[in-house]
Amino acid sequence: MVAMDLPKEDSLDQRFALLKRASVVVLTVGAGDDISTTTAIQLGAAVAYDKPIVAIVDQGVKMPAKLAKLVDVTIYRGDNPQKLAEAITTAVLALCKGNANEEC
Repeated sequence: MVAMDLPKEDSLDQRFALLKRASVVVLTVGAGDDISTTTAIQLGAAVAYDKPIVAIVDQGVKMPAKLAKLVDVTIYRGDNPQKLAEAITTAVLALCKGNANEEC
């Protein structure tokens, strides 16, 4: 299972349960100055649960150095959604390799 874009209506406990079961956590880093609360929670849980992290970063955005050190794979979002989807799939499958389960 990949934790990505968790529904906003889920309680915090439900989000943590999903993140704990996830094989990989996918975060988005947008063009805004601040990391969103949801992204910060996902990042903290991913680190606490020792999960691989994929960051999808908007073009032109520089990830903070400490955040970059925590991320296993960084994918820069371009104008082609198909290429983005392929890059995410490739990254997730590579990170799941050897640790894959039926949900990965």
